[in-house]
Amino acid sequence: MRSATSRASSRARTSATSPSVCPTLLLLLTAVLFPRHFANPSQALQTISRIQLFRDYLHYHIKCSKAYMHSRMRYRVAEFLKILNRAKPEAAGSTERKTVSGRVFRSR
Repeated sequence: MRSATSRASSRARTSATSPSVCPTLLLLLTAVLFPRHFANPSQALQTISRIQLFRDYLHYHIKCSKAYMHSRMRYRVAEFLKILNRAKPEAAGSTERKTVSGRVFRSR
């Protein structure tokens, strides 16, 4: 059984590397290339081409995901604004009150 101090220290280590604490999250992707990928010149050209295209493919999908999330957030903000606008009381404007004798009182 682990002691309380070792549990606390392990929590401190994991929280220090979590994305919420570390604002810049860096992802590394490695590609393993074998000799068969460079067996002939056409195979080598295809391999290099696919590696270069993967970056564009990945960036495209990241941008699409970001745009989708932003459109969902804009929609939610618009819906919340509708709810807030419905909760506003009616503007009274200038109210006029009349006495029994017919005099008019205007509130300013």
